[in-house]
Amino acid sequence: QEIERQVEALEDRAALPEPEPLRPERERTFRPGDRVRVGRLGVEGVLLEVGEEEAEVQVGRLRLRARLEDLAPPERAPETAPSRPAPSSAPAAPPPPPLEIDLRGQTVDEALVAMERHLDAAYLAGLPFLRVIHGKGTGRLREAIRQALRGNPYVRSFEAGSPAEGGDGVTVVRLATD
Repeated sequence: QEIERQVEALEDRAALPEPEPLRPERERTFRPGDRVRVGRLGVEGVLLEVGEEEAEVQVGRLRLRARLEDLAPPERAPETAPSRPAPSSAPAAPPPPPLEIDLRGQTVDEALVAMERHLDAAYLAGLPFLRVIHGKGTGRLREAIRQALRGNPYVRSFEAGSPAEGGDGVTVVRLATD
């Protein structure tokens, strides 16, 4: 009798519909063409494509990839906002990214993704140059980074660092500033 009661209880529970797994609200909220704010960079743009974990956003003339969790609705100005906000109420600009990124110890794929994100942020911040520290090692990371820089529209030129900067273990990237 005890077993029958447990079986009936299990059958009752099995008859209840399974709750749907929770999906991030952003996947249902954002669609191509929506204006979004890229949180880490503090910029707004237009959503071009939405993937499983990342989205492509057009910010001015730039296209960048951002993680879905970094996207938010654009900040809206209050309806009665004065035409010229007071200096104390103006939002603080996000700090510019560092002038160098250290990629030593990362795989080629990890390093290329990190470098792309840093290049996006550096270009948007208007930095004139960027130092990419990749180390000397076997040279695979250095070659992959320099190959990626060759086709990047944000890059005006690049060269190995001076001996005082780390020589062939560093690539100095001059950013295209219009």
